Amino acid sequence: MMGIFLFVLLLGLLVAVFAPKITQFIAVDKCLDAGGKFDYKEKVCVGARK
Repeated sequence: MMGIFLFVLLLGLLVAVFAPKITQFIAVDKCLDAGGKFDYKEKVCVGARK
């Protein structure tokens, strides 16, 4: 029973750490695919075609 709890806790921690990095990677990729430039300071896509 304790093993399941630790597994769920570890899984939740990994999701909390890596989810923001993965979502930013996807946002940058979509921006570049649309022909824009990603402003990392402001975290926005600039000049992309829609």
